[in-house]
Amino acid sequence: MATFAQNRIQMNSNKVLSLFALFGVVMIIAFTRLIPHPPNLTALGGIAILGGAMYKNGFKALLIPLAALFVSDLVLNNTIYSGYFEGFTLFTEGAIFIYSGFVGMALVGRFLLQKWSIGNALSSAVLGSAIFYLMTNFGAWYGNPLYTQDLSGLMTAYAAGAPFFPNTLLGTTVSLLLLNAGFKWVSNNKPEWLTEEVRA
Repeated sequence: MATFAQNRIQMNSNKVLSLFALFGVVMIIAFTRLIPHPPNLTALGGIAILGGAMYKNGFKALLIPLAALFVSDLVLNNTIYSGYFEGFTLFTEGAIFIYSGFVGMALVGRFLLQKWSIGNALSSAVLGSAIFYLMTNFGAWYGNPLYTQDLSGLMTAYAAGAPFFPNTLLGTTVSLLLLNAGFKWVSNNKPEWLTEEVRA
């Protein structure tokens, strides 16, 4: 029979493995933004929705997509896009709207994808992508001198962002389906340190 100390060591080991897994997922998702890709065609939306649906801990559900976004932004803004900024850049102007868009996607997963089905997954991808589109293009309009600060200007900003919506939807849908399939494969191998972190 395992002693209390052995059980405590096992629990601590599981937590460490879980943190490493979390870090690995963040790095992999961030990498999808660093490699050449069409605009908005990344896995961030899919992991935001799936994380919201699966993690019992709401903080972790939000941590994965937001950490991946922050890490990839940190690299992109200070290397490829450094010419657009003065000095080291942590956050770009309007970042709050982008982060809020991914928070919205995670909330969609939390409430709409509690039970997995293709229909629920597709509905979550469409609604999550729509929320992201509405939030980020509102941010592109708000306070931007390129647009009149009225309803007409807002509609113009939404029209300008519309061509990017199909890529957001495609990236979100495909990544959501692939990530769920990958998680199911891992779950079938019964890693206690991972399965105890997600919803039953």
